[in-house]
Amino acid sequence: MRTGNNQSRPRIERLRKALDEHHLCAWIAPTGDPHLSEYLPEHWAFRNYLSGFSGSAGTLVVTARKAALWTDSRYWEQAKRQLEGSGIELMREGESGTPRIGDWLVANVPRNSVVGADLRTLSSRMALEIERQLARRGISLAHEASVIESVWTGRPAESAAPVRSFEYGAASRAAKLARVRSAMRREDAQALLISSLDDVAWLTNLRGSDIPCTPVFTAFLLVTRKSAHLFIELSKVKPRIRKALAADGIECLPYENIWQSALKLVPPRSTLWLDERRTCAHFLAQAEAADFQVVHSLQPTVSMKAHKSLHEIRLIENAMALDGAALCEFYCWLEKVLSRDTHLTEWDLSEKLHQFRSRSEHFIEESFTTIVAVDANAAEPHYTPSAERSAPLAGARVLLIDSGGQYDCGTTDITRTTALGDISADIRRDYTAVLRGHIALASLLFPDGVFSCQLDTLARMPVWQIGADYGHGTGHGVGFQLSVHEGPVHISPHAQAEDSSRVHPGLVVSNEPGLYRAGLWGIRIENLVTPRRVRGMLQFRTLTLCPIDTRLIDRAALTQSDIAWLNAYHRTCRKRLSPLLSEQAAEWLERATKPL
Repeated sequence: MRTGNNQSRPRIERLRKALDEHHLCAWIAPTGDPHLSEYLPEHWAFRNYLSGFSGSAGTLVVTARKAALWTDSRYWEQAKRQLEGSGIELMREGESGTPRIGDWLVANVPRNSVVGADLRTLSSRMALEIERQLARRGISLAHEASVIESVWTGRPAESAAPVRSFEYGAASRAAKLARVRSAMRREDAQALLISSLDDVAWLTNLRGSDIPCTPVFTAFLLVTRKSAHLFIELSKVKPRIRKALAADGIECLPYENIWQSALKLVPPRSTLWLDERRTCAHFLAQAEAADFQVVHSLQPTVSMKAHKSLHEIRLIENAMALDGAALCEFYCWLEKVLSRDTHLTEWDLSEKLHQFRSRSEHFIEESFTTIVAVDANAAEPHYTPSAERSAPLAGARVLLIDSGGQYDCGTTDITRTTALGDISADIRRDYTAVLRGHIALASLLFPDGVFSCQLDTLARMPVWQIGADYGHGTGHGVGFQLSVHEGPVHISPHAQAEDSSRVHPGLVVSNEPGLYRAGLWGIRIENLVTPRRVRGMLQFRTLTLCPIDTRLIDRAALTQSDIAWLNAYHRTCRKRLSPLLSEQAAEWLERATKPL
């Protein structure tokens, strides 16, 4: 990471020179591409290129004299480390006293000046908020796509990977398009433009590999009342797939022709549906210039995609069993090797876990970059080791592994914190509080349709009771062989209480409370869960299958109902996983799930 930091200063100076040439007073570089992806293709990772900060969330702002990067609490420790020596000030987003980006710009650039950005990488909502703040001093926000090309030497090419059909349990394209058009009629929209890649993949029943760990492809989808058009690099679509798409009423058109074609396919002054959270500011500006009437609300595919069918849930359960078996084999191996190999590092474990998952013919790739962290590194919620930077296991007390797999039958995401050495009373206190929060959410009875933000507090209460908290949400949606982070439901205090965030059967979400002591240790326990009906209410059913380490528990702090839940969960793990394991791993599982 220090190499990247050494490179940040000359790169930012090149940017400042380009700003001067374009008569701009500042540049905004968010985490974004024209599809507002969370995880970016390398071709669009400009903020990372400039700053050396590799987190998946953050916005860099550069003026003639200053540079600052905003990111949330998941990345504060990582950003502090990666920005060291870069001259970039860390802005702790969400912390009291941290200015908003627009307010900071107002204080640091002249009146009546122009701030630049590639508006294809800013959401329309974010751009409008910044524009309102800048307008107080007559400052404008301008689209300048050419700046990136002039600054970014050796920019990676865009992916040319072909798309593939996805048939596992998916409803037909025709059925999905019919549901979408019904939603369009309710909104009185003549057309819907979908930019978000996971929604495009879901609706077309296609998958790709343009973004590592996320099986999506770069494309836009324009749906009208009678037609559908996929804007994609045509060389990515094999004739067989193009023919199948055409049979379902989807025409393939060149990716770069999106707006020229949209203006021909959608009559002027028609109502065009553009989700303001999932459509870039540049597209919104073009739609308004074309005199479309714009619907800004949540596009219908987001909630449709999030609510899985019973058949899809069963397939996801198969993925959980495959993943759980790989994890049991891994932890069995780890227990044996720790007794004789004192040179293992975090990176070694990441590589070894990949090997165990890869033994399954159903495994495709990881669902995100594996987090393997010991002790103080685990206090960075999204820390990831590398071959060049990796802590040894020798002498460590706590090991946190957050990992997941993309299987042909589903997407997994699991975190386990395990004991490596002597466990202090403080670690036991923290671990048990996190476990109690996890169990509280997993066992809660709640009404169908409750807002997801209402569930977050329950998982935090045991952590609050010991005088601590955690900065991230308690849960996020997970896709079906799609994005490991999926909206619209998030179990978080920051989630909006709106209809799209209500909890209903069919969702798959994570349950992952945590606790992080900077410089000491981090703890997180994560399972994926799905709501089921119980006695006229809903209750989460846990899908993930892997033992929870009982060696870190302060048993006196658990209630009888906590113990009953944990023992029942471990019985399920034994029943589902034992037939899939080697003899040694089955014996390890038996020991790891011994009843309390």
